[in-house]
Amino acid sequence: MKKYRFIIILLTLGLLFMTACSAKEKTTETSYSDAVTTDPFSSVQKPSDTSAPSTSDEDVTTLPITDVTTAAVTTNGEYHYTYPEIVNRMIDPTYLAYGANGEKSAEFSSYDRSSAYKNAEYISWRANADHGGYLYKQPDGGFVIAEMDGPGYISRIWSADTKSGHVKIFIDGGEKPVFDLPFSDYFSAPAHFPFANLSYIAAQGKNLYVPITYNKSCKVVAYGDWGRYYEINYTTLPSGYTVDSLTSQTFTGDNRQALSNVNRFYSKNIGTSPYQNESTVSEKITVSSSSPYVKILEGKGAISSLIVNPNITSPSASAEAVNLLKDLELSIYWDGEVSPSVCAPLGDFFGSSYGIDNVRTLLLGVNSSGELYSFYYMPYKKSAKIVISYNGEGEKTLDLTIGTSPLENEENSMRFCARFERGEYISDTSRLPDYKFLSVTGKGRLVGLTLHAYKTSSETDPSSAPGDYWWGEGDEKFYVDGEPFPSWYGTGTEDFFGYAWCDPAVFTRAMHAQSYTQGGIFEAGNRVLTRLLISDSIPFYSSFDGYIEKYYGEDYIHYGFVPYYYLSADAVADTDTYTHDDYKNYFELDPAAYPTDFTEGENLYIVSSKGGAVSSQAMASFGGYWSGGSQLFFTNSSSSGELSLILPAKASGEYILIASFTNAPDYGRFSYLINDIEGDGSIDLYSKSVEAKSLTNLGVFTLSEGFSNTLSFKCTGRNTSSRGYFFGLDFVLIVPKDDFTSLEDISLDEYTSVSRDNAKPTGFATFEGESFTSNIKVSSGAVSSQSMTGFGSNWSMNSQLFWTVSTSGASAVFSLSIERSGEYDISAAFTAASDYGIIDIYIDDELICTYDGYHTAVIAKTISLGMLSLSAGEHTVKFEINGKNSSSHGYYVGFDYIKFTQK
Repeated sequence: MKKYRFIIILLTLGLLFMTACSAKEKTTETSYSDAVTTDPFSSVQKPSDTSAPSTSDEDVTTLPITDVTTAAVTTNGEYHYTYPEIVNRMIDPTYLAYGANGEKSAEFSSYDRSSAYKNAEYISWRANADHGGYLYKQPDGGFVIAEMDGPGYISRIWSADTKSGHVKIFIDGGEKPVFDLPFSDYFSAPAHFPFANLSYIAAQGKNLYVPITYNKSCKVVAYGDWGRYYEINYTTLPSGYTVDSLTSQTFTGDNRQALSNVNRFYSKNIGTSPYQNESTVSEKITVSSSSPYVKILEGKGAISSLIVNPNITSPSASAEAVNLLKDLELSIYWDGEVSPSVCAPLGDFFGSSYGIDNVRTLLLGVNSSGELYSFYYMPYKKSAKIVISYNGEGEKTLDLTIGTSPLENEENSMRFCARFERGEYISDTSRLPDYKFLSVTGKGRLVGLTLHAYKTSSETDPSSAPGDYWWGEGDEKFYVDGEPFPSWYGTGTEDFFGYAWCDPAVFTRAMHAQSYTQGGIFEAGNRVLTRLLISDSIPFYSSFDGYIEKYYGEDYIHYGFVPYYYLSADAVADTDTYTHDDYKNYFELDPAAYPTDFTEGENLYIVSSKGGAVSSQAMASFGGYWSGGSQLFFTNSSSSGELSLILPAKASGEYILIASFTNAPDYGRFSYLINDIEGDGSIDLYSKSVEAKSLTNLGVFTLSEGFSNTLSFKCTGRNTSSRGYFFGLDFVLIVPKDDFTSLEDISLDEYTSVSRDNAKPTGFATFEGESFTSNIKVSSGAVSSQSMTGFGSNWSMNSQLFWTVSTSGASAVFSLSIERSGEYDISAAFTAASDYGIIDIYIDDELICTYDGYHTAVIAKTISLGMLSLSAGEHTVKFEINGKNSSSHGYYVGFDYIKFTQK
């Protein structure tokens, strides 16, 4: 066996660990084609969950330094990996550049098992019920969802819908599981996985990046109501290798320290170079259409850092910014090659495909100074030629830093490739809707993918069923070494990128990001996605074919890819050559972006959170009073919660900061800090109903140009009438001090189309159904607050009042208060399901309407209750069971909210 050498430093002095690249024979991949096809779960629409990850982490006093060595040789001649060595792969970009020599990466998922390859034919290849597939059912009722032979490790577990049913993980044939937890606890249980940057929720996608190692075997079994949708990525090591198997003691001592070091690096050091012995050269360069920048590096080495400041002064998503980063092109030629191995628009290469995106992953992104960075390790044996060309008008001046590191193992290193691709449908119609982004003959490794998707229309795709607006249904299908059935078969495009339900929330994590999005879930607009494959990289030995299903036609959704991969000297990628026009002709610019002195709360970069999850929450059900129709929502659960955000500024100077918050019955009190300077007073966000608060003057603060400013909030308690500590931020307005007169003089028209002045009209109120749980009077049955995160994103506050009534004639009565007299347009939102009844709705004992709550699936329905003249003060609302639909098998009632709008 040959030893491969590579180096990483993680900033400060620390603990010495061993890492390795390994060698093996090709292993046999797991076959899905003979899996059980019976779907154990009902075919229902994907659910939604507005929770997002906390980025807080425990203190770590040391950071690891990976030595230049490989797996240790044991006394019996085997090669052994320690648990820290497997963990350190998560922060080691160097080992990716070397041939895996036998390692195999694959995926288990809940994809629709009616898709199969039998008798050399592809069957039901576009089947899309991807929520409940499994391998087989055990006699004890457990569903086996993954089963692997060792040695190896699970690198990632993902889900879109987790519930209280247990998922058990058995290692090396043991009868007792190493983990036996409710599925939801794998992604949000500090007691089991105390690493907030390795176990978290991102835009409704649940992600676990804690390696689970095994020597002989691993089996994952789901029991009861565990949830729906899963992806489990794993790596199989070669024969002749062993690894520390996971035990109850895995998260102690050096093993815990290794995980803590990775967790801390993901939290504190993303955007900084991870290399030791790196030499850097910085220069200011000028490029034009006739004069590209050319830099030639002689000898052998590796480019380990590329950092470019494009010096963009316009807003990050402006037409100027988008066009500049598409007109600039990066090309890199290795060892005298004629055609470049790297060729992409400058922004796309760095994962910033639509202007300066909010992306900050381990190896790609935009750092706190607004510089584009790449830390992929790119070997060259004789020379490297870097070319930056420009297809726009005039000249552009850029700041460029090139970092180089030693090449420790020249013989086994591979060349780094990253080429822009538009993709194409497969010619075999039986395999539609497979859409190819990469095809390779030879040896290599896939290590990342970015996707710039442009949805052309807000209307139904003309080639699909009526009402079908969803764009992200396509599963990833990766064929390794000529296999007829893909060893990677996923559950959806957004699932591959680590989130769920095409949630439009912008997020960025160490391994994946949705760094830009416009158009919400269904509307026209641009989306930018990134997925790094590091500890879950995909080695291949004779071929690789990468597809992502594209369910809808070319006129409905357009794709621009940049796959990142390594190839051996004799490997060949089937790539197209694109002109500069091709970099821009597949998408249109979104409506003018907000100026940098107006920032949507939901688009602010999250530095850290403590005490709850952070997400983008749609606010349309509460009226048209929130800019962009949404807010930043912090589900803080205690009086000690904290939230820190990046507040960008277009120039240094003194500013008046003005914020628009949300008030609600379960919101808390918060103090605030800008650049660690505490503001005056505390903000009380309580109100009886959900409303957009008047503009709040936070005071005068000094801001620095760029992305180095922080805006932080600390919970100081709650109003005595409030039942929670939540926090909502609509937007922040940054006004130069000398331009400010008063809040009354500020017109929001120049910033946003939000349909309010500085405050929401007082003749508007929305009452949440679940807020009446404690004071509603029912003649029969029980009421409770029910979370609706498992059924979609259409429920206000993601919950409802749930009345489990079983008889006709039963009634439920509650009261509410109207602030002022007048004519009101009244609407209400209810849930419809297969076991829901028919109710008569009364206001002040007047029958308003009858509502049938039956539907074949669980859906949210909004109904009009008409116009009523109401006096200020208390009013009663009554629901009375009128019966049930002949198709319904119950009388249940789900009440989301009731809304009053004064005319």
